[in-house]
Order: sequence, then structure tokens, then C-alpha cells
Amino acid sequence: MNFFEFTVGTVGTVRALAQRALKKAAARPFIDTDDPVRRTVSILHPPALDLVVSDVFEHGPDGRTFRLVPTGGKGDRLPPFRAGQYLSIKGTWGGACVSRPYSISSAPYEALLATGGYYEITVKRQSDGLVSPHIFSTWQKATRVSASGPHGEFYHEPLRDAGDIVAIAGGSGITPFLSMAREIIHGDMEARLVILYGVRTMDEALFEKELIRLAGVAPDRLRVCYVVSEPDGTEKCATGFIDEGLIKKEIGDISDKSFFVCGPQALYAFFNSEAQKLTIPRRRIRWEVSGPNRVIGAHPAFPKKATGREYALVVYLDRGQKTVPARAEEPILVALERAGIAADSRCRSGQCGICRAELISGEVFIDPENDARRRVDKEYGFIHSCSTYPVGDCTIRIVSPEVLTG
Repeated sequence: MNFFEFTVGTVGTVRALAQRALKKAAARPFIDTDDPVRRTVSILHPPALDLVVSDVFEHGPDGRTFRLVPTGGKGDRLPPFRAGQYLSIKGTWGGACVSRPYSISSAPYEALLATGGYYEITVKRQSDGLVSPHIFSTWQKATRVSASGPHGEFYHEPLRDAGDIVAIAGGSGITPFLSMAREIIHGDMEARLVILYGVRTMDEALFEKELIRLAGVAPDRLRVCYVVSEPDGTEKCATGFIDEGLIKKEIGDISDKSFFVCGPQALYAFFNSEAQKLTIPRRRIRWEVSGPNRVIGAHPAFPKKATGREYALVVYLDRGQKTVPARAEEPILVALERAGIAADSRCRSGQCGICRAELISGEVFIDPENDARRRVDKEYGFIHSCSTYPVGDCTIRIVSPEVLTG
């Protein structure tokens, strides 16, 4: 058999196999979309959540809790979640397509109430932020909210974590631990929780009365220790910082305990050094996603030549291309959002990979503390745009959420 005969025969075989496959597909029975497995998956992992604000609770001038319910009312079911997970709130504000992760502060059982399930998220206003001022000025009762989730792996897993949890919280980082505390007291979470809650002053402490009430219900399962860093002498709690000495005093034996950390980035760096002094095994520490580094220019490895610079970012989309300005000390994702490009994202901390993009050319700085890319992505030049900073003119390729979801 010569080469020509071999080629013709191969093409004929492939064509015959393809025709046979088409006939089998046509004869295959219709797949029932009411299949219980498919229905369960659609409930647990919906592509999007359409919610509405049903109530608003104030926490001083800069803190608010928003109760979110399904737009369809009590007849609609909310996806279940585990205490510690978050919602990714999405919207277009000021011409920017943005998303922000907010921990769910309500308890998992409250999402499943037969009388009407709900989520609660607590937002602290950042004066220099983009999303939180917009939420404070526009969200009220009956406001429609678009979200996805619940997302995240910051929850207690009995097969992985110890039954004794030490929560290290700072500022609004108390919210996932409030969810855990509520679930523990309700009886649906088998764990014991000690919260070390660091605040500048007690006026900034969120949910103080509720945490005290919950701890009073079951002191053997929940204890809260406030730590004030800027005391005025009237405090009846610990002062200073959540350091090695305070942890030893409040916790005692740290063996067979899991540590969960949530708060501002400064807390993460500080606790990491204290954990090393205490020789806490890494497998016993869970870190909540902390968002992009707001002072990336101060990182020792950040190129000083790029400080204060702005570069051209060429973005290849599924429907053409666009060139946008990108500041060196802001993540590429922020530049995309400011330009109105709908680049999907969730955690905004370099962990989940939803904002993955291909770096075609150019020089970037990737935050090493928030680089959770797979090895193959590192080898083939893919980035997580939420934790990647342009330090030169760059070209990237992204796929819009519409193409991914159809």
C-alpha cells in the first residue's frame, strides 16, 4: 500500500466512525433536565444569584449589614453554604464592571429557613474605595443585587481541622467567625471556638453585644477575647496586639488546635511571624483571602523603576482588542474594571483562578504572597490578573464571562 492509498483509507475510516457516532447520538434518548442529580447541582452551584435587600442594620457610621433574599420570595431556595464562605457581589458602578467578595455573616441554617432563607453580608465603608461607598449610598430595602456563590474554602472541615478553633480576627474580619459562632450555638457545627478579636478601639468592634450574648449561651463552646491596640484606659479587656504572649495567655496549650485568620493584610503578616514563634504547624492555619495588596510598591521585590508609573495594557478579547491605561501599583484586574471590561473574578486574592488571563508579552510583577497559580500556568505564561501588576507595557488575552457561560 502506497502513501496515497493509506491516506485515502484513513480518511474513509475517520468519516465512517464520525457517521456512526452521529447515528448513535441521534438515537440516544433525551436527557431529562429534571434529573434529581442535575437539579441538586443547579441548587448547590447556580451560575448566578438574583437577590434583593430585605433589611439593613447599622453598625455605627461606617458599618452596615445587608440582609439578602431571593428575588422570587420565600418560594425560591438559596444555595446552602458553610460558615466562613463568601458571596461575590457584582455590578457596574461608575462605568466600571466590578466584583467584590464579602464574607457571609449570617449562619448556614438561616439560609435554609422554611419561613424564608436569607444571607447577610456586612460591609465596612472604605473612604478611598470604589464599591463600599457606592453600596452605602445606593443599597436600601428593595435594591436588587447580583452575586455568585457561595464560594471559598475558609470553613471548618472535621476531616481536616481540629475540633478546637482559635479565630484571629481584625476589624471587619470578624464576619466569618460570627457565622461560625451562630452555627455552633444553633447546634449544627460540632466545634469549640475561641475568638481573639483585635480592634483599634472598642467603638470599632462589630457585633459586640451579639457575640457576648452568644458566648453567654454556651461558654463551653464559645469564648470571645477583645484586644484593643489603642487603649484609653477604660477598657476591661486585653490591650496591645494578638502576639505570642497574648495567645499563650488566652489559649494555653496550642497543640491539637486549628487557627483561622481573617482581617486586614497587616494582621496576616504580623500573625505569620507570631505563629512561627509558637511553632504552629502550617497545616493547622487557615487564611481567609485578603484581597489585593494595597501597598504593593513597598514590597521588597517590587521594581522601584515602576513606582508611580502608568503603562499601556493591550487586551485581546473574544470580540476584538482594546488598549487601556494600567497603573503599576494596581492589579491588572482593576485596570480592566476601570475600562469597563467585564473580566470575571471572585476572590480578588490570587487564589481561585477565575480571573486567569494569558500574558502574551510585557513585564509584570506577581505578588509572591498571593500567587496560587498552577505550575502549568506558570510555565505557559498565564496570570491571575487580580494579583498581577504591570511594570511595563503589556499585552494579555482574556475570555469574557459571556463566552464562558454561553
